[in-house]
Amino acid sequence: MKSLLVIGRYAHSLIHTVPVERYDVLLADATELQRRLEESPELIKLLHSRLFAAQKKRELMTELLIGLSFGTIWHNLLTVLEKNRRIPYLLKVIDQIEAFVQHKQGKRRVKLTLARDHDEAVTNKIKSYIHTIVGKDLVISTEIDPSILGGFIAKVESISIDGSVKNNLDQFKRLSNQ
Repeated sequence: MKSLLVIGRYAHSLIHTVPVERYDVLLADATELQRRLEESPELIKLLHSRLFAAQKKRELMTELLIGLSFGTIWHNLLTVLEKNRRIPYLLKVIDQIEAFVQHKQGKRRVKLTLARDHDEAVTNKIKSYIHTIVGKDLVISTEIDPSILGGFIAKVESISIDGSVKNNLDQFKRLSNQ
């Protein structure tokens, strides 16, 4: 719980250094930085390591931030995280920044879990169904989890739509035991 508060503070501190009309640029930076870090997960380990020289960390941070519009702001964040030994929070801070900006833009984040990959037509039907319930622009991240057997689970903020076969079987089991 404490780590979530800390992550939120870092994210909000960075967000409030950027003018509202530039949030789209901040979002693009955050998405690109997240992509770079996810492509090379060893970067976070190196930045967090006490065995890696401070000068090398600074060089690595500079290289990581090349081409980002708010490079100086991101560099300041990385420096503070590194100084406070909180580099492992970096991806979660970026995620919080993305969520905040998307919320301000009137978009809602949806975590869509499917049992398997579906063709575009099926996925679009599911997205349309979720859109009718939520009524906002959606930013959907999809993951595959075969344990739900079929159907889907969509989580939007505090709303959970569970249309999975596993959930239906569990409900049937509960009802038949009564």
